[in-house]
Amino acid sequence: MPKLEVLAKSTMLKQGITLLNSLDPATHALLKETKLEQRLQSSAKAIRIQWPITNFRTIDAYKKRMKVEELRKWSQQTKGRGVTLFTDDRHGNAWLYNPSLLKPSRFLMALRLRGGMTSDKVTMNKVAPQTNVLCRKCKTCNETLAHVLGQCIYTKAQRIRRHDEIRDAVSKKMAAMKEGVKIIEESLVPTPTGNLKPDLVVVNQGRVHVVDITVRHEDTGRLQEQSYEVYSTFTIVGTTTEGRKRKCPTD
Repeated sequence: MPKLEVLAKSTMLKQGITLLNSLDPATHALLKETKLEQRLQSSAKAIRIQWPITNFRTIDAYKKRMKVEELRKWSQQTKGRGVTLFTDDRHGNAWLYNPSLLKPSRFLMALRLRGGMTSDKVTMNKVAPQTNVLCRKCKTCNETLAHVLGQCIYTKAQRIRRHDEIRDAVSKKMAAMKEGVKIIEESLVPTPTGNLKPDLVVVNQGRVHVVDITVRHEDTGRLQEQSYEVYSTFTIVGTTTEGRKRKCPTD
C-alpha cells in the first residue's frame, strides 16, 4: 500500500525530529543510545530527502510528490481513467471528505462507482471472459457503466428523476441565497437556430445565467465534452433572453 508507506515514513521522520529537538537531557541520552538520528538519516536517504531536515516543509513536499505520482499511476489504469478529473476537487470529493453525507450503503456504492469496481459486463469481462458484453436489458450497446448510467433506455426513467431532483435542489438553493433573483424553469427560448429549453434561466442584477443540469460518467474526456457541448448550445440563450428582457421589462 504505497499511501500507507508514505504516511508511515513521513510521520516517523516528523516525530523523530521532534524528539531530537527536545531539551530534556534524559531524552537526548536515550536517543543517543538507540541511535535514533542515524536511523532517521538512513530513512531520509531512502526517500531522497537531504539530511539534516531543518523544517517539516521538506517532508510535506515529499508527501505531495508521492501523491502526484500515485495519481499518475492510478490514472493510467483502466479503473482510474477518470481520477484526474477529481484531483483536488473539494466539491466533487465532498462525500469523501465527509462520508456522513451519504448513507453507509450508498457510500460503499459510490466508492465502487468511483473505483470502477462495478458488475457491468465490460468490467467483468476483464476479470472473467463473458459470452458477450451486450447490455442485458437493451441488448443494443456494450454494457459499460457509462451506458447504464446515461444511455440505456431501461434506465431512462431513473435518469429523468435524478435530473429533476438535482434541478429542483439547485433552484431552491439559488432562490434562498439572494432576494430579487428571478428563476425561470424550463423556459422555451426561441433562437435563430431553433427553440432551446434550458433547465434554469436565472436573472440576477441585470445578468442572465443559463443553468443546464447534466450528469455524466466521469470517464476520460466525458465531462469536458459535455461542458463544451452545453456551452456551445446555450451561449446564444443568454443573449436572446437578455434581448427579450430589454424589450419586455419585468415588473
